[in-house]
Amino acid sequence: MIGAFVYLQAFVCLGLCHRVLFFFRGSLKLGALTHILGSICFDILPLLILLFVFVLAFCASSYILLIHELGEEAYPEWHNFFDALTVMLNIGLYTYYNSAVYSPERRVLVVIYQLYMILVQVILLNMLIAIMGESHHRVSEQSELVALSGRAKLILEYETDEMARITKRSKRWFDVVRRLKAHDDGMDRMQRVCPKWLHVLRPAEHQRGEEGVGAEELKQLKELRRQMSAMGESLGARQQKVLDAVSKRDVQEERQRMMQAMRVELSQMREDIAGDIKAAVAKQLS
Repeated sequence: MIGAFVYLQAFVCLGLCHRVLFFFRGSLKLGALTHILGSICFDILPLLILLFVFVLAFCASSYILLIHELGEEAYPEWHNFFDALTVMLNIGLYTYYNSAVYSPERRVLVVIYQLYMILVQVILLNMLIAIMGESHHRVSEQSELVALSGRAKLILEYETDEMARITKRSKRWFDVVRRLKAHDDGMDRMQRVCPKWLHVLRPAEHQRGEEGVGAEELKQLKELRRQMSAMGESLGARQQKVLDAVSKRDVQEERQRMMQAMRVELSQMREDIAGDIKAAVAKQLS
């Protein structure tokens, strides 16, 4: 009989996996994969709950039908609900099939089995794959930034714990000389363990801008911007000169039209005056 201590050891071995995943944050690739795995598990949780509900329902239905037809000695798994639930999970996830149980004589049970396989294997598992693919595509775009943030947090936690450990060790000694020596040793250890790093967390667009464009490219862009600004000012001055010339030309044309109109009026007045004079002379002579 396995005791509680053995079960505890088994669960501790499983817990070590979570501890190892915690230290994966120090690596960019492993930290990114860990973040993607956690996001996928969180996204598929509602679908897993739905899957478990359907498995539980079909297990109860098959359990009620088979408990009265199959003997307990030949098929003990169908006389214990937990064992029956395990069998239904194996059927739905790993396509386990027992021809003796699902024989053609049990038509209702065969129909339940077919519906169960269509629902789990065709619908729910394909939905699971689709959700996992969509989650991976969404999270992978920012996984590297999350990995960098996780590495920074891991380093800060390690440095904080090391500083607290050194401070606690120095407070235990009451001798002043020993305390000073422990302080010096602690400072040397701190320089070895915690180097003079500056941890800076910046927005993602800053990093992408630095990675995409170097210092030389930035200088070239600034020079192009200055040249474009100078060209814009030159074009503006030329445009203003053209507008002034056009306005002056319009004024001259208007003056010419006015002078032409005045000449026509003056010639008309001259003709009218000459006609009046001729008429007055002819009247006096008669």
